Amino acid sequence: MLEKVRCNLCNSSYDSLKYIKNGFRIVKCKCGLVYVNPRKEIEYDESYFSRGGSVYEDYLKERNLKKKNFRRLIKDIKKLRKGKLLDVGCGTGEFLEVAKENSYEVRGVEISEFAAGYCGGKHLFVDIGDFGDVKTNEKFDVVTMF
Repeated sequence: MLEKVRCNLCNSSYDSLKYIKNGFRIVKCKCGLVYVNPRKEIEYDESYFSRGGSVYEDYLKERNLKKKNFRRLIKDIKKLRKGKLLDVGCGTGEFLEVAKENSYEVRGVEISEFAAGYCGGKHLFVDIGDFGDVKTNEKFDVVTMF
């Protein structure tokens, strides 16, 4: 299902069509932000994470590849900043695991209860819900959103 959205930057409902790519309308807001509108509404349930096979089997297949890529990324991040790290949309927690292995104090935010359940099993602290609804007074040195 497609959902018409307002600009994430200025909240305007005005947009002009720039082009169409793969059936998606790429629009430009009067403030200059370019984005997809309408956008596909994504259901972040078990099926989103399963990719068509058994959820746990798919999780194991993708886990090692994700962690390999995240290990390369964390090396670059460590050059810039160390300390407390927040991963917004942390999914099943692979990046949090890699960051923790690299001496970061980690916390995640994930909208899917299903995905966040994997994080709890790995002893990672994850707030379940929309990023805008999470209430915390913590300060973070690094914030990631993949």
